[in-house]
Amino acid sequence: MVEISPHFQAILGCLLDEDWTTPRLVEVLITPDGHLLGRCEDEESFRVFLGAAEDLVRNLHGVAPVAGLDGDEIGYLVAKVAETKRQPR
Repeated sequence: MVEISPHFQAILGCLLDEDWTTPRLVEVLITPDGHLLGRCEDEESFRVFLGAAEDLVRNLHGVAPVAGLDGDEIGYLVAKVAETKRQPR
């Protein structure tokens, strides 16, 4: 079994569209300057600062061998992170 922080668990749950935490993190976005923000269930805006997007990608790669993720699985997660990038207006 792989132990991860509740913070990381909420982010993974959001990326995989799973309900793993309370409150549930339902959406994440990466700002143009690389910050990862989250929106919790029943919230209208992104109020939760989750850290740097590059740290999330590094953590995904770090947990992959321990969790037994193959290249396709880690690629899927990294692609889900890339989908969250907010384009500058």
